[in-house]
Amino acid sequence: MVMRAFLIDDDDGAANSAQIFSTEMLTFEFKKPETLESFAKELFCAKPGMIVVDYRLDERVGDKDQAVSYKASTLAQYLRDLAGDGGSEDFPIVLHSAEEKIREYFHPEKTAHDLFDHIIKKSSRKDVDEEKRKLDALADGYVRLLELRPYNDKLLVIFGLDKQRAHLIDHQEIHDLAATTTIPHIFARFILKRLISRNGILVDDLTVLARCGVNANDDGNQRIFDELQRLGANYTGVFSGFRSMWWRLTVEIALEEWLGGVVNSFSAQERAAALKQKFGYDFKPAKSAWSNSSNERFTHVCSICERPTLVAHSVAVHERLSGPLIERRRICFNCIQEDRHMDRIDLRIDALDKPVEDAVRKGTIQGEQSGGTYGEGDGNCR
Repeated sequence: MVMRAFLIDDDDGAANSAQIFSTEMLTFEFKKPETLESFAKELFCAKPGMIVVDYRLDERVGDKDQAVSYKASTLAQYLRDLAGDGGSEDFPIVLHSAEEKIREYFHPEKTAHDLFDHIIKKSSRKDVDEEKRKLDALADGYVRLLELRPYNDKLLVIFGLDKQRAHLIDHQEIHDLAATTTIPHIFARFILKRLISRNGILVDDLTVLARCGVNANDDGNQRIFDELQRLGANYTGVFSGFRSMWWRLTVEIALEEWLGGVVNSFSAQERAAALKQKFGYDFKPAKSAWSNSSNERFTHVCSICERPTLVAHSVAVHERLSGPLIERRRICFNCIQEDRHMDRIDLRIDALDKPVEDAVRKGTIQGEQSGGTYGEGDGNCR
């Protein structure tokens, strides 16, 4: 099924992006903004499969009516309100803007963040195929959510589970939402923001490998993913094509069986050795960027360098989203020491860990000395 989609920008130069973003599932048309109310209704009544919109739609107004001068968040809110009137029509809205605009205008506007399902930075469209895959996954997910309303008795289908694995979504937050909304973009926001885009009851590929204690760049790691998929650990529910994710509980149970004990009681070196016996492949153990050692009991992945770390060698990120379904992100000491976190407006260190940050930056806490002796961490999120 091919769906009509719209790319909205006040810059004529962005018209070629409509063809770039078009996929087997979405055919994009370029549109310039018009008077808000009539324009929003026109877009909504066209029943698009998706809308991709630049954040600043008010930079090239010139002598035109000021009614055409508004931001993407204003248009998105109007479209969300129209969808909320009945919920029978809904579609993903994606922000497509320059990184400096996102940093200067969009990021501070916290109330606008939930209006968009995804953000594409104009300055960093390096992997167009990956972005197109994500756009298709978003469009497909909305189609499924429209078909599956109401949600309270469709949760197993939505999350790609059978009755034997219903316990994986036995969380009040999930069931309460399913019982109180039939609007696709509300349920989509929950799945995308709290489950797909964040580690928690689901974990990403790099976290799986960190828990396995193996080097993420080893081609042999596919053996692990293939086996986990055979065990049903891979997430196959709505929006599964957006990002590869795995059911944490299923992964942990598998690892405990492979290792012969609780995962956090084994170092990366020991985990890799146990997996060699299991799979008959000589896995390379992961090394800590901080201690340069494989004798670490990795629990997390650094949110900046994406290398494995542990609570004792990292600080917590101050989170806007929190709750039992979400794992708090962490930044490793190595990235702090090299000031890699200073330019990330989306990652701010929690105030409680500021003294630790200061100590690392001043050299009071130093790397390549710990080797597993500066605390091992228990893997718990604070």
